[in-house]
Amino acid sequence: GKPKYIAPEQFQGKALKASDIYSLGASMHYLLCGSDPTPIQSSHPKELNPEIDAELDAIVAKATAVKAEERYASASELKDAISKYASKKN
Repeated sequence: GKPKYIAPEQFQGKALKASDIYSLGASMHYLLCGSDPTPIQSSHPKELNPEIDAELDAIVAKATAVKAEERYASASELKDAISKYASKKN
């Protein structure tokens, strides 16, 4: 994968389940902004696209937290956060 989508711990050869959450969050950043995220830092797409609201920005930021223990604990937890956000928008 591209370095901009790789979790910080993977650069040290220590891939975790949370590493996939980071990569998904980085992909969300790209989809929201149309540009690659900055590597090895929490992404805040609102900084590049002011139309993104704070709650969605916070979801991406948590998914791309530099420390693995600060990310969503599972893909299901991230999915739930996205679903809860989407249900408020409908």
